[in-house]
Order: sequence, then C-alpha cells, then structure tokens
Amino acid sequence: MRASFGGFFDVDPPEPGPEPEVPPMPEWLQPPQHELPGRAARDEVPHRDDATVLILGELAAYSSGLRLTMRWVHRRTVESPREWERRMMERHAWFPARFPEPDGMHVGVRLADGTRLLPIDHQQVAHVDGDLAPPTLQVLGGGGGGGHDRYDVNVELWLWTGAPMRDGFDLVLSWPEHGVAELGHHVPSADLAALPAARPLWDDGPPGRGAVSVP
Repeated sequence: MRASFGGFFDVDPPEPGPEPEVPPMPEWLQPPQHELPGRAARDEVPHRDDATVLILGELAAYSSGLRLTMRWVHRRTVESPREWERRMMERHAWFPARFPEPDGMHVGVRLADGTRLLPIDHQQVAHVDGDLAPPTLQVLGGGGGGGHDRYDVNVELWLWTGAPMRDGFDLVLSWPEHGVAELGHHVPSADLAALPAARPLWDDGPPGRGAVSVP
C-alpha cells in the first residue's frame, strides 16, 4: 500500500451553469398547490358485497375543480392464501387509466350536461398537450396495503373544471373482476354548494403571480 500525500481531490469546482427553466404546472395535472381546499368527509358506499366495498371518502373543493378520494376494501373469502396473494399483487399495482383491462376497475365522471370524462392515461401524461381545456379527469395516485385476509387502497382523482365545481355529477364505476357492474353514484349540487370555499395558503399568491383571489 502506498502512502497518500493528500491534495489528490483538490480541484476547482466547475462554474455553475444557467438556472434550469421550470415550466408551469398544467392545471389539468393536479390541484392548485397554493390553495387550502374546502373539505368534506363523505364515506358513502356506492357498492358493497361479501368481498368488496367501494367508498367515496372525501371531496375537496378548489377554485378550479374538485379532488375526490376513493377507497376500496377487499377481504379474502373463498380464495386460498396463495391465490389471494397472487391476485392482490397482480391486480392492485395499478393506476386507473383511460383504457384499463376489460375486467379491471373503470372510473369516470358524468357531468350534469351529459359530458363523459375518462381519466387521462397515466402512461401518456408526458405527451399530453399542455393546453388542454377543461373539463378533464386525472388520477393523482394513491396508496394502501394489506395482508393475508384484507387489502385497503386509496386513490385520488382530480376533476379540473376551470372554476369552482357547482353542478352535481355522477361518479361512474365498474369492476367486472370483482363483480361490480357499471353503476353511477350521484353527488348533488347542494352538497357541492355546502363545501367550504378554498383559501389561499399565502396572501401574495404563488411565486411570481401576485395576489390570488379564491372565489
């Protein structure tokens, strides 16, 4: 082994390059990050059977749309522990997309005027035109877990309308693999009107944009 004389790594750091340009976050991609939404717990159950419960958990109102929290709970019934583990691992590492597997979970929204909204395909988000016009539906992600007898998952949806959500709508669900036929769960306009208004997190608004008025 040779002795080190020191200074081997004493080099001048490179000159810093230009600051990277951070593009603005598209409004359809996620709720406004400078707002504190008005929330209401729902915990309504659009579907329940021996093995599966689907729950509409929370509504969160923003100045430009609505965030919905969905939850589904499965329990093991007739499956063996090995069948259960395989099924849960294979079928729950997912995000709902515009074109899910035929027997997978389908999520959508039907607006009061009949407009049908399906989630923007998460695999295509990077290629979506940044100038999309509202309304759109986006899956924000979620999480969960379970064990040998139960699996519990939450997923959030972002319904971008470009303004506070006023009109009632139907949350449309189906999950053929779990015996859930297509169903609509209505959220009435009166419930949306009862949501607290969103509030700015900072009085001066988001950086570089000045004060923000939240309806």
